[in-house]
Amino acid sequence: MDAKTLEFMAFTLFSCLCLLSGYIVRRKNWAHEDLSKRIHFHTIVWVWALAGFLSMWRFPLRPQDLWLLVIVPLWVAIPGFGAIPICKKLKFSRSHTGVIACAAGMGNMGFTLGAYLCYLMLTDQAAALAYGIAVVSIMQVTSIVLLYPVARHFGKQDEVDLPLSRLILSSFDLRAMPLYAAATGLALAAFKVPAPVFLWNYHLIDALFYLGAFGALFGIGMKLKFQNTRQYYQQQSLLVGFKFIFLPAITLVMIYAINSTPLQTNTLFNEVLFIESTMPTALMTVMMANLFHLDTRLACSLWFWNTAIFLCIPLPVILWWFG
Repeated sequence: MDAKTLEFMAFTLFSCLCLLSGYIVRRKNWAHEDLSKRIHFHTIVWVWALAGFLSMWRFPLRPQDLWLLVIVPLWVAIPGFGAIPICKKLKFSRSHTGVIACAAGMGNMGFTLGAYLCYLMLTDQAAALAYGIAVVSIMQVTSIVLLYPVARHFGKQDEVDLPLSRLILSSFDLRAMPLYAAATGLALAAFKVPAPVFLWNYHLIDALFYLGAFGALFGIGMKLKFQNTRQYYQQQSLLVGFKFIFLPAITLVMIYAINSTPLQTNTLFNEVLFIESTMPTALMTVMMANLFHLDTRLACSLWFWNTAIFLCIPLPVILWWFG
């Protein structure tokens, strides 16, 4: 087993321990589960924002990178909208249909999994990380535009809701700091301002990944509830099909089609795309379910078991292929 595989296994073990620690803290009543909101706020505003800023500062701007603006929105739209008629045919409830559409359209492509895996496994770490951060940033913006209306449509209609325009505008505050930071880093890259390479030499990015994983997963652990999750086997199976079969397959087709055009992509770009396409559903699935009054228990169950399946099947294949 090579060093990269061991390092990722250590990160995975650390992530699992963070999740378990948060769960135990809530079960033992050592802290109220609302503490997770403050933990997530500071993790997003400071840790994820700083990591995104430094990563995008070293983003290798080339014409081929514009393909991300086509591919990532399709990753959100095709599974997200495609899940809806299937859910209706399976006679899922409105709430479950909304959750599955959001879960299928979003992936854990950022600091807690996809971007870190690209950073660790691929040769040009700085460029791979920058591509990973660009992917998740585009996914977040596209999710607001495309999946917020879906979640709103399938949410409980008798709840008091904000207008969609105000919900979108509400993202332009401190909680959206990772997007601001990534845009600032991208601007510095565009103007060719030299990035502080010494920060990579002292493993600051690695430290930020671990700190970000702790903040995200400890907080999620405080919200996890496992009772009666086996009733969701149909929903889980549908999501597995979308995340681990359908999306990687259409990504390979996209890569082939792109490289049949004059504006071809390089090997690193293709590898990042494929790795990111295999990621399980995002933590944002749970957050969106809360925001739009969908079934949060189903959202937590989908996120947890989809991630567990990824760790057992797709991840070993990725580690073997790219290790």
